[in-house]
Amino acid sequence: QGTTRHQRVITGTLETLPGILEKTKVKAPTLIIWGSQDKTTPLSDGQIMHRLIKNSTLHTIAAARHSPQFTHPQLVVQSIRQFLDL
Repeated sequence: QGTTRHQRVITGTLETLPGILEKTKVKAPTLIIWGSQDKTTPLSDGQIMHRLIKNSTLHTIAAARHSPQFTHPQLVVQSIRQFLDL
């Protein structure tokens, strides 16, 4: 199936992520949402993911930690809507 602006979820640790991304060859536009104060998975990991996914956008939620979708849902929805051009 072709993908245009559909969401894609990739899971894995930072150690395995480069291999996962190389195998999947992600080509679809990809939105990466990250909490700027994430101590579980630091922003630097999100920046690496952003560099590995060529057609990606990294959106950082200020003052958010590991789960911005729960703590800052309005900002996450706003980011997704903007990415999807809704």
